[in-house]
Amino acid sequence: MATKIVDTILPTTMVGSYPRPHWYRHQLLGRDIRVAFKEVEHEEAYHDATQVVIHDQEEAGLDIITDGQMSFDDYVGVIGSFCWYMYERIGGFQHAKEPHPSEIGAAVRTKEVELLSDWGGVVNDGPVTRGPIRLAELYKIATKYASKPLKVSVGAGPVNLAWHVYNKHYKDARELSLALAPIFNAEMKDLVAAGARYLQIEDLGAWLPLFTTNDDDYKWIAEVITRCVDGVKAKIAWHFCFGNACGAHPQGHSSGAARPRLPEHGLRHETAAAHGRQDEAEGTCRRGQDRPQRAWQQIRRGWK
Repeated sequence: MATKIVDTILPTTMVGSYPRPHWYRHQLLGRDIRVAFKEVEHEEAYHDATQVVIHDQEEAGLDIITDGQMSFDDYVGVIGSFCWYMYERIGGFQHAKEPHPSEIGAAVRTKEVELLSDWGGVVNDGPVTRGPIRLAELYKIATKYASKPLKVSVGAGPVNLAWHVYNKHYKDARELSLALAPIFNAEMKDLVAAGARYLQIEDLGAWLPLFTTNDDDYKWIAEVITRCVDGVKAKIAWHFCFGNACGAHPQGHSSGAARPRLPEHGLRHETAAAHGRQDEAEGTCRRGQDRPQRAWQQIRRGWK
């Protein structure tokens, strides 16, 4: 039986992040929001920016909106800031930007290597511990300005974070991801306790086996996501991008775009098509691979 989400047959939403207003110049730079917001101008500017992006979405007619993630800094690589927000607030990661692991020994500087080089790498040299991520507090700020349901984007997720790491404590990405999962589970449960009904875990780790070429990786990735959402009483989506930065985009859409679900776990999968479009997309990318559909099928097999 289909699960009712809102009183709309096909409710509209966006992935999560929204462009920062040009006048919003403040940066957290790794600080706890409770520290950064001691500066009154910073706190007021954050509230104003959040209110503006919420108003834009409501005026556009979206049914489920987001806070735009104004907590993300203007770091090099831009989208890489959604990883650094977590690295800087989870114990066990050094805060310095290192060369990305994919750069080491790369014979050719492909566009993928150039992209990841902008994001940078990070050193994990100790056990991961939950720090001042404070997604529930940021959600409470957004609720002051929203008249429509809010979806909270939770990420970058564990597998995504493990993708860019020099492991000096954990033996590999799997072990690190499994250690991170309880931190995300706790954040999501705090969000539900604060009143959040719609959560979206953002973990691009679904693409990792396309680089490792090891289909067995899908099994432990599914296990990690399962642990993240275990016991979380909310409508949960799982977003992993389809292509923007790497240049892949679909040649056509299929009816499968609205289909993918994991009824046994209550998850919905979302992928963002190229060129900044925020619609779900499954199709054939120019490399000739049906990558989103293949990744999703493999993930589902991992759950069985």
